[in-house]
Amino acid sequence: MIYSMQDKRGFTLIETLMVVSLIGILASLSILPVGDTLDQSKYELTLNQMKQIRNAIVGEVNSTSAKSRFGYLGDVGGLPSAAEGLNALWEQTSGISTWQMTPEFRIGSGWNGPYLFDQGISGVDYTKDAWGNSYLYDPDSDPATLTSYGADLAAGGSGLNSDITLTIPKNRQSYSVHGLILDNGDPWSGSLEVEINLPDPTTGDIVSKSSTIVSGDQGAFLFDKITPGVRSLTFFLPTKNAPTVTYGPYIITVDQPHTLVIYGTAGHQLDLSAAP
Repeated sequence: MIYSMQDKRGFTLIETLMVVSLIGILASLSILPVGDTLDQSKYELTLNQMKQIRNAIVGEVNSTSAKSRFGYLGDVGGLPSAAEGLNALWEQTSGISTWQMTPEFRIGSGWNGPYLFDQGISGVDYTKDAWGNSYLYDPDSDPATLTSYGADLAAGGSGLNSDITLTIPKNRQSYSVHGLILDNGDPWSGSLEVEINLPDPTTGDIVSKSSTIVSGDQGAFLFDKITPGVRSLTFFLPTKNAPTVTYGPYIITVDQPHTLVIYGTAGHQLDLSAAP
């Protein structure tokens, strides 16, 4: 078969330009969403990682607002300092004791990490966000914060470029312990000294805070700003310096913003007959 040269027709210059422009438009439309999707994925990865870091520091709260684990705060008694930084979650720092049981108080304290087990494994680096920028950890702000600069790697910005900041609220750092002493079912009307035993945040060793119950307190006592974790209570009748009887230490779990303990019941009996 013979084809005529007249049947062969190329693109005109205008048609060529139109095709090139169309390709450019389609390319830009396809590239932008991919870029946005990539940054969105990094945003979500960073936010999830920041939540893991916060949980490693202060523990996790379950559906009933109780602590399901206590993290670095529960073992050591405070947040990692600014100088220690996030490294304190997987490397024990100087000055902080290794976790150990203290029989005198029936509880353990000290560094019991790592609190992030997969740091450095398979490329996981909890010091950096998904864009490769170092996290900013500030335990001294009110409240303490953990910050990522986001997609633009700079402070400020909007959208996916905006900073991602997680706070470590004070109400997750310390709770109140409310106690009541009963005598045969009635509030205790005498004097009693109560000690709560918990970690010292500067060393991780056990320290004690005391509260004195007098007759007008009707057996009630209160400890504020107690870090969540497994703690213990010791009772001295009538005082620690001159005890007639010492009760405890009794183990308590401080896992609610307002933890309530009652003594002088069938489960926690106190023989107050030795009271002077």
